Amino acid sequence: RDYPKDFLFENNKILSKMVSRDEQIIAIGAGLPRTGTLSTRTALGMILGGTCYHMDEIFFADDNEQRDFWYKFDQGQLSHDEIKDFFSKHDYRAGVDYPFACFYKKFLEVYPNAKVILNVRDPVRWYVSVRDTIYMSWVDSKTAPMSWFSSWMLGLPREIERVWFYGPDGVEGADTGVYGAVRAGEAAAVKFFNDWVAEVKRTVPEENLLIFRVADGWEPLCKFLEKPIPSEPFPNVNDTEFQLKKFNSIKVRSWALATTIFAGIAVAGGFLLKASSFRKFLRLPF
Repeated sequence: RDYPKDFLFENNKILSKMVSRDEQIIAIGAGLPRTGTLSTRTALGMILGGTCYHMDEIFFADDNEQRDFWYKFDQGQLSHDEIKDFFSKHDYRAGVDYPFACFYKKFLEVYPNAKVILNVRDPVRWYVSVRDTIYMSWVDSKTAPMSWFSSWMLGLPREIERVWFYGPDGVEGADTGVYGAVRAGEAAAVKFFNDWVAEVKRTVPEENLLIFRVADGWEPLCKFLEKPIPSEPFPNVNDTEFQLKKFNSIKVRSWALATTIFAGIAVAGGFLLKASSFRKFLRLPF
């Protein structure tokens, strides 16, 4: 039977308030970025009721809570109870994309009953997608003036940013991360992708793992999570366009800030120069 979106959302939202902290996270996304994670995030939000975590939660946060959480998480400073408190507080029911997917093994320790969703796609097309979007934006973020403001604007602590380049722990045979592999070229990137997928398969029991392509739509996802299929089409979020707009916005703001700062310095310098010349004209002793 098909259920309307509003019915599913409202009823799942009510049920989400009744679960214990230990069962708060239902689905752990272990797929790499640029594998349809934004569409998957939207879909999970529709059928689970609550919010599905995605990196955009960091980008668009109004305060430093998100940054602080991931910094402490990466440093091993949070207990299982503190992690559960964070996700319960915000009513997150699942998580996909980086940084969440980086630490899928840790989240399995915290939420051992959660199911794992591994988003996949053609590895070569994945490499091209990463290279032309988030990797290109990362390279730009290391070039002035974006490099002066990118950490503040992107909201990522350096400790999490390094995971993108050097990789998280636990990928057998991998000595790099997404960006490091993409910078090394297509062959290295494809190997990284395949190694990542193989590692997830080795780690997660088969009955608890869904190998998911967004093109497959609702049926495998809802069957895996034991949820009714919504009547609406599976979300198709234009992630490439979204990512490019986001980073172009950051680039524009960086140049605007730099221009404002330099203009302020120029005005102040001109004022001081004029003041100095005026004092000399008056032959003042100061």
